Amino acid sequence: MSSAASILHGGVRSSGRLDVLTMSRWWQALAAYVALTVAATWPLAPRAGTDIAWDLGDPVLNAWIIGRNCQRILEALVNPMQWRGFFDGGIFHPAPLTLAYSEHLLGPTLQALPVYALTANPVLCYNLLLLATHVLSGFGMYLFVRDRTGSVTGAFVAGVAFAFAPYRAAHLSHLQVLSAQWMPLALFGIHRYLNTGGRLPLAGAAVSLLLLNLSSGYYLFFFTPFAALYVVWELARRGRLADAGAWRHLSLAAGSVVLLTGLSVLPYVEVQRQLGMSRGLAEVRLYSADVYAYVTASPALQLWGDVVGTYSRAEGELFPGLTVLVLAVVAVFAATGSGRRPDTSLMRRWALRLVGGVALAHLLGAGAVVLARRIVIDSPFPLRLTDATSLLVRGALATVVMLALSPRMRATGRRLLWTEGYFVVGALLAAWLTLGPVPESLGQPVTLASPYRVAYDYVPGFDGLRVPARFAMVLTFMLAVLAGSGAARVGRRAPRTVGALLTAALLLEGWVSPFVLNGAPAEDPDSVTSRLGDLDRPGRVYATVAALGPDAVIAELPLGGPFEDVRFMYQALGHRHRLINGYSGFFPEGYRELATALSAAAQDPGAALRALEMQGATHAIVHASLMGENGALVEAALVDAGATPLARDGDAVLLALP
Repeated sequence: MSSAASILHGGVRSSGRLDVLTMSRWWQALAAYVALTVAATWPLAPRAGTDIAWDLGDPVLNAWIIGRNCQRILEALVNPMQWRGFFDGGIFHPAPLTLAYSEHLLGPTLQALPVYALTANPVLCYNLLLLATHVLSGFGMYLFVRDRTGSVTGAFVAGVAFAFAPYRAAHLSHLQVLSAQWMPLALFGIHRYLNTGGRLPLAGAAVSLLLLNLSSGYYLFFFTPFAALYVVWELARRGRLADAGAWRHLSLAAGSVVLLTGLSVLPYVEVQRQLGMSRGLAEVRLYSADVYAYVTASPALQLWGDVVGTYSRAEGELFPGLTVLVLAVVAVFAATGSGRRPDTSLMRRWALRLVGGVALAHLLGAGAVVLARRIVIDSPFPLRLTDATSLLVRGALATVVMLALSPRMRATGRRLLWTEGYFVVGALLAAWLTLGPVPESLGQPVTLASPYRVAYDYVPGFDGLRVPARFAMVLTFMLAVLAGSGAARVGRRAPRTVGALLTAALLLEGWVSPFVLNGAPAEDPDSVTSRLGDLDRPGRVYATVAALGPDAVIAELPLGGPFEDVRFMYQALGHRHRLINGYSGFFPEGYRELATALSAAAQDPGAALRALEMQGATHAIVHASLMGENGALVEAALVDAGATPLARDGDAVLLALP
């Protein structure tokens, strides 16, 4: 047996038996995660069909994407010709491939398709998907950690740590960020395949990775390398790096994922070619995590929101919570604490102390520079530290020397490497990557090397990603696995008591209060239909639009406001006509100029009509109350210029354009 394999069998237990997931365990865990999710998001569950979680911006956009995808898929099942132009989203007309201006959300769409087929309710589908991200994140982590450790307590605690992590509170309006449940399920499938040799777990891993890629373009780029490294690590710790059969099966599974994912990426490649769709370094830096993001919590958190707010900025609330950190530290110490301790000579012990002091001093110095940007000590021997990278390199070299000198340290290092090493290194690397192309401390650059900059410069597609800080979900995943190992260790003697206490602590740290619906506290009586309109009972204007011929193209005024445009997109799920309007992660060339021209429609209706004609609009809906004092003037000016009123509903009027 190899040294790695012997450490594996002597450390965290990895069962190869299917009976580790007995019926009395897994369904109870699943039911518990459902109950905790309903409680943590209350009152979303009873109002899931009429109200939308959190706000009326990105959640409505994502509800539109899912609803529109479901409509097209259901149509294509009847008429296969409908698959053509699937990525022509029907917004920003006449621009093509507009679904690829943002996340396509095909993964969530496939989950929601049966519900949409039965209800045609995009709000219900969106809310159920959001709830499912919590439930499946917890349950997937439970399965994975249960299989790694054999501990029900550790597995359940890990699931809670992942499903209700404080980081999620900052992204309750971003379904694509929350849709990380496929991470633990993918690694669970790989782990079970390597334990049992069964093809079904490997197929499950492949499907999970595919659904992760189809749920979030960020995770396609951010998690895929970590999944590949996990495969290599698991094979190495088992002494199976030369196992040709395993590599053959794994390569086949990986190839299938790459092929199917690639089909969904092709429209993005074309859009990038058409629009030069990329993010400049200045924009990427803006959405990178500051070092102090890790001591900044979302204001939505009941416990930490008003306490941990060191340096707040966009996507910069990455505080992981204290409980998960303590458990992760326990896991690391437990993995290193029972190695063999061979005798060493006195001289070697003193050499180790000296080299260890040098390593520790350099690593602490690097940490201090990262936090403070520079350290200046005035003394008879002045000290000025400004380069964190060089300090880290020297500290690492000193650590290598220590390993070379000490058999005890090598044994300890091997034990850590083959039990929790992947997750420790993964957590550190993910945290480093969140800092983006130019690491910053309190908004000022730090002299620290950036692995993200390497990916930005050399990995195709990375320059189209705006938010490096979203690597924090990978960090959250790694910490949750380590927390499960730590909980398994501390819960050996009193598993139920320890599990209950740790679960309570994790829930307290991740609890959101109040839970917002429709952009307001849940006590607000207004439903989403009162704010966006009722798709089942449209007013006279939208009923008339729905009856127009298939060649109709609609412009809704005002155009260019994100909340107005996303509301008009939501209404398009009812009338199903193409829109000049749109809201997404990117915008077609000329959209801002179009918005400017239409905003002056009252003063120059001729120019506004020419702009609409160039976009192919056949009809316009003027919402006077959304245009301030110019609303009535815009309608009158367009009518005087030749537009014909067709229907009126309150302040809204439908005009046929000349």
